[in-house]
Amino acid sequence: MGNLRKRLAKRLRELRGETSQLQFIHKLGLSQSSLNRIEMGDQNVTLDTLEELCKRLKCDVGDLFAEENRDVSEAVVDSKETLRKKREKSKGKDGAE
Repeated sequence: MGNLRKRLAKRLRELRGETSQLQFIHKLGLSQSSLNRIEMGDQNVTLDTLEELCKRLKCDVGDLFAEENRDVSEAVVDSKETLRKKREKSKGKDGAE
């Protein structure tokens, strides 16, 4: 099993937490067999599936592969903050020239 599959599998299990697979599949728009294969690291996930997972979980694709035990919303806030800082830094350079 590839490292990315393991990370995605672990992350989805973390995000599901105590929620049943049945409840989680309704949120994600997946079949139970697909979610089970993804969580076991046996499913080769397409870009379309990753995009749909991100849309339904309201996160960035990188958040699905995070190795830390972080809540998706926390990771999204961190991502937005990082982007904001980069934009401010970029504006500062543009204005200084």
